[in-house]
Amino acid sequence: MKKEGEAFMYLMSKEWGYKVNKVARSTLSERMFNQKKELPYPEDIMKFSSYLVENLEFVDLSYTAVSGMMFRRIVMLVEARLLLYNRRRPGELEALSLQCYRNRSKEVSGTELSLREQLSKFEKEMLDNQELVEIRGKNGTRVPIICPKEVIPAMNYLASKEIRKTGRNKRRKPFFVRKY
Repeated sequence: MKKEGEAFMYLMSKEWGYKVNKVARSTLSERMFNQKKELPYPEDIMKFSSYLVENLEFVDLSYTAVSGMMFRRIVMLVEARLLLYNRRRPGELEALSLQCYRNRSKEVSGTELSLREQLSKFEKEMLDNQELVEIRGKNGTRVPIICPKEVIPAMNYLASKEIRKTGRNKRRKPFFVRKY
């Protein structure tokens, strides 16, 4: 009986990985792949987007109205708008650091200027109304985050040193949109 038990344990340790575990893993991944994913309706996305834009335009960004609740609300509005606008995973957006935001390029180089001349009127308008911030992605690649014009004042507010020093923000975390 003891020999049979030891033989079973030996077989289980040697063959479990590819006879049981591999089959179970492939079955689970196949189920996940075949699972139907519900997408939101375009009308709902438009409503949510307009709600975020309205709230970002009317939020009080004066330096006298600093509170932990207000800071958190602005962070949530900015993060939601950037997620919706860029269609990024939340983890990528949470990796946006203050240093990346503050070091974003604001001036136009000579190469970019020559390319800009070839753009259409609409494309030039899009360039003027948005800012680009690049973060480090999952595999060390550059991941662009496009910031629309309604988010930029709120992001400048969140990145300001005066705001980060006050209230609940004394921890001085290096991340931009991570909730405090």
